[in-house]
Amino acid sequence: MYVHIAGGIDRAGVIFNNAHLTMHPLSPLALCVKGLSMGGAGRKGKLQMHANLVIKINADLCTRCGTCAKNCPSKALKYEREQIPVLIEENCMGCGECLALCPEDAIEMAHKGPIKWGKGADTFPRRLADFLISMMNRKWDSLINIGHLYTVTPECDCLNRPQKPIFSDIGLAVSRNPFALDNLAMQLFNEQVKREKVNYTLGNYPSVFESVREDYGIIVEPDVIEV
Repeated sequence: MYVHIAGGIDRAGVIFNNAHLTMHPLSPLALCVKGLSMGGAGRKGKLQMHANLVIKINADLCTRCGTCAKNCPSKALKYEREQIPVLIEENCMGCGECLALCPEDAIEMAHKGPIKWGKGADTFPRRLADFLISMMNRKWDSLINIGHLYTVTPECDCLNRPQKPIFSDIGLAVSRNPFALDNLAMQLFNEQVKREKVNYTLGNYPSVFESVREDYGIIVEPDVIEV
């Protein structure tokens, strides 16, 4: 698979992947895999991962507040006062930020054109994994992942607004394997949710680890040493 990566990643001798655990509207868990794949991708690479996804606004739910248009990072929504925002499709990256910010849940992700490479909102985690594996080809030995498992919020750090943590802080986790670290974070997340009796579900994320193990032979089970 040919991917478009940032020049700094390509030239780096050592890569420290500092990732903060949050939830995400498409991922749905954002940590090492999401942080490195998106952070290490060039603009074309980001579009590769988001391709075939555009937003769809439900006119019945939309209150014409303009929040989505004001916060769109690619200026893909044209908004006029008291009107439903209009999508400029060629500008839309399919990032889902408007979906996360909409106070009325009036936005959803929709397919654009033929579905290829596992396209669709529910396959976004797998596309992140595919991209990361291609990007890190012959560079795995240079990678150190640091997972910050505290102030875990229901939406990603991309959103410029304060968020209340889902539960108490867990701590730090370090690994050379981003998939094993994300898998550990998922397990700790579920344990913390159960321990503190929080009503939150991670969705289909576990299936990503299964497919990565089966298709690429990558170890995804964490071998934990507590310090």
